[in-house]
This record gives sequence, C-alpha cells and structure tokens, in this order.
Amino acid sequence: MIGYAAGLAKTGLLPFVYSITPFVTLRCLEQIKIDLCYNQANVVIVGVGGGFAYGPNGPTHHGIDDIGVLSCLPQLTIWTPSDPYEVRLCVQATTSLESPAYLRLGRNKEPHIFDSLNESPDISHPAMVREGSDGVIITSGFILHEVLKAVELLKQHNIHPAVVRLTTLRPFPAEYIRLMIANSNQIMTVEEHVATGGLGQETARIVAEACAGTRFSMLAIATEFPDACYDRESLLARSGLDADSIAASYLKLLAQKHRGYA
Repeated sequence: MIGYAAGLAKTGLLPFVYSITPFVTLRCLEQIKIDLCYNQANVVIVGVGGGFAYGPNGPTHHGIDDIGVLSCLPQLTIWTPSDPYEVRLCVQATTSLESPAYLRLGRNKEPHIFDSLNESPDISHPAMVREGSDGVIITSGFILHEVLKAVELLKQHNIHPAVVRLTTLRPFPAEYIRLMIANSNQIMTVEEHVATGGLGQETARIVAEACAGTRFSMLAIATEFPDACYDRESLLARSGLDADSIAASYLKLLAQKHRGYA
C-alpha cells in the first residue's frame, strides 16, 4: 500500500494511506523510510486510533510508540490534532506538502475544543489554548481534553497554569519551547505516547540545554505491556494521564519550589 502510494505521488497525485495506527506505521516502516521519505513522495499517512483509543483490543492495536518511531525519519511532517477542527486544518495543509506527512487521529468521537474552524489556531505553530500565571503545561493530540479538565481541577487550588498545544510535532518547534523555558519557572509535558521519542523527551533535551533552572516534569505512558485489556479511560488512569492524575502531578511539581529545588 505504501509503495503503491509512492508511485501515485510521483505521477502528481496526493494519496492518503489509512489504517489503524500500529499497522500503518510499524508494519511498513522500511517502506515509509525509503519509498516515501527518501524519495520525498507527497503521501499522507493517516493513523486512526492513536494512543489508547483501541484500548480493549490490547497491545496489538495500541498506538503508543508511533511518533517516536517515525521521528527517526527525515523529511516527514508529523501532525497530532487535538479536535475535529484541527483535523480539517491538517487535511487542508496537505495541499502544500513537499514531502510525506503522518496524521495521527483518535477514534472515540472526540469533542470539539474550538468553537469553529476559523477560531482554530494555526497548526504550523504552537498555540496558547489557556492563559495562566503558574507555569505551563505543554501537550499534543486528543489528550488535550484531559489536560483542560485537569486545569479546571487546579483552579480549585488557586493554581492557574497556561496550556500550550502542539499540533505539528515534526519539525519540532524548538525555538518556541526555548521561549517558554525562558519565561516559566515550571513546565510539564503531557502526551498519550511513551516517553521515548515523544514530546516530553524532546522538551526535556531543550530544558537541559537551557540550564535555566526550570522545574520540569514529563507525563507519558510507561514502556510496558498492560496486564489485561482495559478501555481507554482505565488505561489513561493507570498511566497517570487522566485529569485527576495530571492535576496531582502538577501540584507535586509546584511543591518542589517549597522544598528548595531549583
């Protein structure tokens, strides 16, 4: 399927290759690397069910390592929209591609975050979804819904972090993250993905290079197989990625300030 799409792209067409996330990425990784990336073929790989969206189907269907694997490949744009409007913006952006792209979708009728297509932020740049004065939570993809719930819980403690969402993960917006570090005492990343190769690891590298004393915490999925098949909500809770856990982790990060940490 990937090879066929590469051939169609070389005739001037814009193919979309669609399947469940682990199948359309891991099973054909070499073809993505050579047929698409090496040849800069304008093909859009669409993975449905990113993260734990296929929860009860188990590890064969979980898409929790796709971004890390694909991030090793040059010439590949990676999009992680957070709501249906942003999905539309990603599809619109495909007409200006000069190399392949990966579009990571959910599958659980994720609700809208933005009120209209016109109010959706530019997907090519990070966007401030919520203003705040108590640090920053950086996230990507549909897990933004849990992050916003967590922010509401933090308000009960009079804690108001800003929320930044990244729709385009590759190329990674390093300069924007450096600006966040320069203006924030604490930063937390939240992603429905393993830490390796993901949003948190890339942000952690920039935090370390900045040597600014910024308190940093990374919430991600553990690199292990679950002991049973659970639904997405249960898997998020077990991974510390539900709203309650995110809020508790952020409070813990803030508490480091009062224990003498940098």
